[in-house]
Amino acid sequence: MTGKVCRVDDLVKRLTLQEKIVNLVDNASSIDRLGIPKYEWWSEALHGVSYVGPGTHFSSVVPGATSFPQVILTASSFNETLFKTNGQACYITPVKAWYNIIFTNTSIKCNNF
Repeated sequence: MTGKVCRVDDLVKRLTLQEKIVNLVDNASSIDRLGIPKYEWWSEALHGVSYVGPGTHFSSVVPGATSFPQVILTASSFNETLFKTNGQACYITPVKAWYNIIFTNTSIKCNNF
């Protein structure tokens, strides 16, 4: 097994059944005993840059900046280059930064944080 596979295998073995179940949703809970912080999976842009934010909603003809297949489909390809390309499209382009700036500021304003 490669180093990455060994690390994943070790992590999965350390997780309890309850921890695995609660992390099947888009808002993953933290697992303090393993040092794993909580994480919102929906915001990671594996589907592409969100089309709901004002920074990426262009028009009805072009509703969003990017769109990728469901993560399970991409993962089942075992193609690391494909993931790298998707990541570059989401995080290296200014669209992701623009979306994060506007959406974060809007969320803070709306939620009075």
